[in-house]
Amino acid sequence: MLLLGMFDKGLRKTFVNFVKNPLNLFKRLHYQTLMIIQPVDFLEDGRQSMCDGCPDITVWNGQLVWSCRMEEQLKYGQNVRTYPKDFKVN
Repeated sequence: MLLLGMFDKGLRKTFVNFVKNPLNLFKRLHYQTLMIIQPVDFLEDGRQSMCDGCPDITVWNGQLVWSCRMEEQLKYGQNVRTYPKDFKVN
């Protein structure tokens, strides 16, 4: 992973600090990742567009379904829709 320091500034600094002390070869190295997820988009017809890059999307009954909303599929057979208070259903 430290070899990727050629491309990433943060990893480069970590690599330099790591090689400064030869005893570091015997120590554990830790790293942390951070993922920012886009909040839900509410469409005019009541559908909700979830995370664009969902890592846990799955196929259910021939459709792509977000795994965080599978309970809606199991309980109601579809995703729950959201409408404004003044919405009139035809």
